[in-house]
Amino acid sequence: MNNLGTMYVIGAGVKKNPVEAVKWFRKAVDAGNTDAMYGLGTMYATGQGGLPRDSAEAIRCYRKAADHGHATAMYHLGHAYDKGMKDLPKDPAEAEKWYRKAAAAGSAEAIKALRQMGK
Repeated sequence: MNNLGTMYVIGAGVKKNPVEAVKWFRKAVDAGNTDAMYGLGTMYATGQGGLPRDSAEAIRCYRKAADHGHATAMYHLGHAYDKGMKDLPKDPAEAEKWYRKAAAAGSAEAIKALRQMGK
């Protein structure tokens, strides 16, 4: 289900259709797929697939994926708190926390972000 959602996002083997992607991501989230939790969060963060741009919902999806060990979601949480999002103020301590978790889970991007923070 997650793979099908991803295919619809990028148009691989199917016509690009973000609305259909959201449908498949939601089914995969209901089945407990952490990649889909992250993917749906990205759809909310960017306002794709007929979804409103909703930083609170994006953070909720990222946090759900991160709580299940998804390193990229951890990194994106760190990035959201590091740079701030609409309705989400910057929080350097929270950014560092999530970057550290992501780095421990193997995220090279998080390691780079920590270095840029001087940590």
